[in-house]
Amino acid sequence: MPAHDIATSQFLEPAVMTTPGAFAPLLAGLPAGIAAVAQALHGLLIHEHMAGAYGVTLTQQDRASVHIRPVAGLLGQIAARDRRPLTVGRAPASRLAGNCRHFTVLAVAALRAQGTPARARCGFGGYFGSGAFKDHRGWRRRHRDVRFPPGIAAGGRHAEGMTHMTRTYDTSEAAGTDGFFYQAIVAEELDALRAAGRDKAGNPLHVQVDRDGGAPLRCCLREARPGERLLLIAYTPPGTAGAYAERGPVFVHAERCDGYLTPHRYPPEFAHRQQVVRAYDEQGRIAAGVLAADGRQAQSVIAELLARPEVELVHLRNVGYGCYNCAVRVRTD
Repeated sequence: MPAHDIATSQFLEPAVMTTPGAFAPLLAGLPAGIAAVAQALHGLLIHEHMAGAYGVTLTQQDRASVHIRPVAGLLGQIAARDRRPLTVGRAPASRLAGNCRHFTVLAVAALRAQGTPARARCGFGGYFGSGAFKDHRGWRRRHRDVRFPPGIAAGGRHAEGMTHMTRTYDTSEAAGTDGFFYQAIVAEELDALRAAGRDKAGNPLHVQVDRDGGAPLRCCLREARPGERLLLIAYTPPGTAGAYAERGPVFVHAERCDGYLTPHRYPPEFAHRQQVVRAYDEQGRIAAGVLAADGRQAQSVIAELLARPEVELVHLRNVGYGCYNCAVRVRTD
């Protein structure tokens, strides 16, 4: 048997941590395919560090599930909470608390059960904004890296399932939403980073080619075209302060582009994405977070949040990873 086939067969067999045991029938009911599995898992688990974005406050008892390691134990806890099939998404407050590792091992187990070779992948990420490289896990299908939140896939693409992408969506403007300014990263700020060869976290810049396209670009608020040259940089979004001034990964063009030319319009190429609309007050603290199904709903949420007197601006963020897309303010012109 060729070496490639031997390696592939190894990634089809359940291992100690990915064996579903008596809960194998639950995995058998999941829809087939990577994207479908990813979407189903996001309806079953809630990341312990993303719960606040869904308006959920985890208790110490809720967080106990973070220490569960085997897939059989995770499936047992999910089934004990809710006997419905795994295809039925739970309300955020009813999802099992976990972290990147839990998304990883469940995805691997589900894909192997479907006959798709998959394995857990460990590494050290420098995109957490702490100035150090930290242990992180993702999942891999053959030779293509795909990671769950908050990792970034090799080759410059975000993971399938990072945000749910519908194939039919409404790009029209919601009523009363034309008074806002959608702020891409300022071109001069990116020029300075390119000239320095490092981002604000001190990471050296490396050009990568998005072979398939689709990466969300924060310099021009559109999706990358196949073959475009990109940079992945650590970036601190505007309007945050203190403990809320987190830094995260964003894609931008490797060379200066035209920027976002219609800043008073919701980015049409982001309209098919689910978004967390996160509000900040004038002290840079999180004031609210609302999940929007698509761009049209997001516009209505933006209008509602920016109408609040305590809200200074809002961020649009991807659902799975929490990655920043752009800031939105009330127009002043």
